[in-house]
Amino acid sequence: MKIKNKIYNALINPFFLVSAILFFLYSIVQFFFLQNFFSSNSTDLHYFFKAIPYAGAFLFPVLTISQKPLFYEPKSDLKLLIELWLVQFLQYLVILIPLISVPLCVSLFGSVDSGTVFTSFLMLILYGSCLISLCILIQVLIPSHAISFIVSAVIILVLNILHIFSIYSLNKFYNFLIKIFSFSWHFDAAGKGIFDSRDFFYYAGCTVLFILLSNLCIQIKKGKNYSQKEKITLILVSIIFIFGFADSSKLYLRKDLSKNQRNTVSKYSKNLLTSLESPLKITYYRSSSLTHLYPQVRDIADYLKEYCSEKNVIFTLEDADKKDNATLLQNYGIYSHQLQSYGNNKTELISVFSAIVLEYQESWQVIPFILSSDSLEYDLTTRLLKLITDKNRIVNILCGNNLTVEKDYNYLVPWLNNQGFVCNIIDLFSDKEITEQFDKTSNLLLILGNSQLQTKHCKQIEELILAGVNVFAQVSQYSSDIEQTWNITKNQNNDFITLLENYGFYFTENLSADLSCARIVMESNQNEAGAYIDSTYTQNINYPLWINLMPQKNIPNGITLFWPVALESTNEKVKPVLFTSNYSWTLEPDKYSPDSLFTTNPFHTEQIQTKNTERKVLKVGLELNGELNSYYSEQKRNNARILVIPDQYFINSLMLGYIGGQYGDYRNLDYTVNSLLRLNGESELAELQEKSGYTQANTMYKISSEDSFKNARITTLIINFIFIPCLIIAIFIVLQILRKKHIKELCRE
Repeated sequence: MKIKNKIYNALINPFFLVSAILFFLYSIVQFFFLQNFFSSNSTDLHYFFKAIPYAGAFLFPVLTISQKPLFYEPKSDLKLLIELWLVQFLQYLVILIPLISVPLCVSLFGSVDSGTVFTSFLMLILYGSCLISLCILIQVLIPSHAISFIVSAVIILVLNILHIFSIYSLNKFYNFLIKIFSFSWHFDAAGKGIFDSRDFFYYAGCTVLFILLSNLCIQIKKGKNYSQKEKITLILVSIIFIFGFADSSKLYLRKDLSKNQRNTVSKYSKNLLTSLESPLKITYYRSSSLTHLYPQVRDIADYLKEYCSEKNVIFTLEDADKKDNATLLQNYGIYSHQLQSYGNNKTELISVFSAIVLEYQESWQVIPFILSSDSLEYDLTTRLLKLITDKNRIVNILCGNNLTVEKDYNYLVPWLNNQGFVCNIIDLFSDKEITEQFDKTSNLLLILGNSQLQTKHCKQIEELILAGVNVFAQVSQYSSDIEQTWNITKNQNNDFITLLENYGFYFTENLSADLSCARIVMESNQNEAGAYIDSTYTQNINYPLWINLMPQKNIPNGITLFWPVALESTNEKVKPVLFTSNYSWTLEPDKYSPDSLFTTNPFHTEQIQTKNTERKVLKVGLELNGELNSYYSEQKRNNARILVIPDQYFINSLMLGYIGGQYGDYRNLDYTVNSLLRLNGESELAELQEKSGYTQANTMYKISSEDSFKNARITTLIINFIFIPCLIIAIFIVLQILRKKHIKELCRE
């Protein structure tokens, strides 16, 4: 039978139709519903692609048992096996094609990384090629369709979940096998938009090896002697596969195809490395056991090799578990981290190292623990700058409300320290003035809130501004009872707001609201009607007063603002930098209710969403870069910069917890770091930090209203749950009609 006829018969097989529809439906249900796509505010497709192979536990065995090799045909067994593999592989490709609808539909909500989509689909194709050849081998070994189906399905399922067992075993040999056969290990790079030749040749090699083994089994069953040529071919392929995998760390191609080039060394870092006057030594100390637990640690070593590609940079990978290295690591202040491992009916803690040491001239810097390469370039480059300049990047932090940095902004200092900043906390209630506590080697001041800033404090702050200090002010004329009622009141003291208004920052009295907002989970002992109930009432609510700023020029990942007021500029040098969506509106304060100026109860959103209010873009971030006129004197200075956002709870730990969800939302902290870098004149370093920042960069920024979300959701559901399945069925019916028509024509002849 001609190969073309075999392919045609396979496509009109009812098994193929059922398999294609079930495979597609499983994939889209798993992504859109089980992964809660519509409520995630993320267009990240990483877990969509990683979940598809689980459907392969059903698909690949079905494709194999629906085809049976006809070894009585006048062809070699190897050629028949290749044809059998090709027919099933083409079926698999046809089944994968409808899944392209998922990235296309997701693009209705926000950006989709085309490079990551390409590498992910490529890896799925290679993965399918390998498993098809494996299922053929199992069918050759086990002729029974039922048994071969079960065995194939179980093996594929185990391969998909194999990476989970790495935390249950401390045996290095078992973990080595897990690393070889686990799908997650070989898909990890592709899921980030990286083409890695090691993964490509691994699956290609497995495909060839399984087909050759199938041919060997057939020859043995037939009692034939394996020809010398066939033996040599099998031996060579096996040797190439084994040694190629074992030595792949020395010779491979790794290309970053992702949109933001997160895994590619930037021009800024390369220029910095080439400007070094002395050799730089970078040593990666890694525990051997860690390489079997996390596939991401391979990315760290790979990236370090690329980072150290310049001639005057030396890279060394060291086994941290060696006795000689233990004392050395302690001298660097590096200590092991404990990870849980399960086995032998008990939970064990294993101590692992994953640290990087940079040595330049007679100084050194360390990254004490790292498990991912996501922010590695920024971490390396900030430490390299410290080695070259021998200067600390200091930010002075002033808490100007009735909160404290240590208790209420407790994420801030560790986050800034991790990003290369040294924090100097200014005590507003100290006997010393602000100017005395200010670190004179710094030109950065971060102000959190302003209700406690008296006139004397404002004079001291202005003195710093006129001396060239750049300010990032997160302030507002309103305060909220964030721990209990959320009632908003006006500050009794707004002297600092008056100072800012003198510079051209005008704070309106109106609170801002937006249909692009945070989605929060609220609990109450009252239902929607206000009646008290026995059980806790839980509701997911879109809260318009917590504005979700969509990705834009100055915030490519977006941020969230809590009860911000609308800003206006009264100075041409004060430029807007942050904007709401086109569907924003403002709420006027209720001056007759000073203890609760605005309706803030999330369960009463119908009072917040006033339909008759004009929808428009609001300014919620302003920046001044230029000449300043003193409010308190006639002094005048140039080149001072002031960045203002009308939200004193922007990086408050409690508020970040409300919007964090299961995985946390730290975009506000990332934006704070990025703004401080830019205010410090380090725009190129800020771009590195921006590139390696929040992992869920692909947000649903195209959704600007409830109506646009509903329309995109309905379109997505119609395309994937109605149009695509109907299209598959229609194509199948057309092929059946054409087949019958062709048979009738043959009968007439």
